[in-house]
Amino acid sequence: MIERLPHPTLEYAIGSRAVVATLCSRPCPRLADFRVADYVGDYRLCNPRGGQDLIAACARVFFEENAPFLAQIDGREHGREYSLALFATFLAVEFNAFTPEAHFLVLAPTQPAQTENAPYAGLWAAQHMEALQAEGDSATLFDEADALIEALRQAPPTPPTPPPRRRWWRPFGR
Repeated sequence: MIERLPHPTLEYAIGSRAVVATLCSRPCPRLADFRVADYVGDYRLCNPRGGQDLIAACARVFFEENAPFLAQIDGREHGREYSLALFATFLAVEFNAFTPEAHFLVLAPTQPAQTENAPYAGLWAAQHMEALQAEGDSATLFDEADALIEALRQAPPTPPTPPPRRRWWRPFGR
């Protein structure tokens, strides 16, 4: 069983929309322009959608309404305790599948910065995921996922503290 990832680091990664390349200390060329989009844990698995029992679900079943499924890469073939599920517009790292302790880490490609590409963002993400699947080097993909999981288990970087406010500076004419 793989333990759940710590929430402070996940909140930082999801909230800041930081790419994997900035989160990991090791280089991750295949996942470098992905970001942590979501983390699905207890509450959303224990409170099923539409009356379905999703407590013992896998990523393929849980995310079937969100995007078409492309491929499943089993981690046992590479000595890992987790699997990777590739969907049309995102990648799900699947921990403890088919158990009540199942949880998923969702990675999505970052969007290009230009505003003219915004209407085609879904197409761009789908092409990015197809290219990732076509490369077929699953060992490298698992190594990069290991680096990301290791980085998410670390404490988030602390923001710099602002200088103290001098509240009485103005009233006393200074």
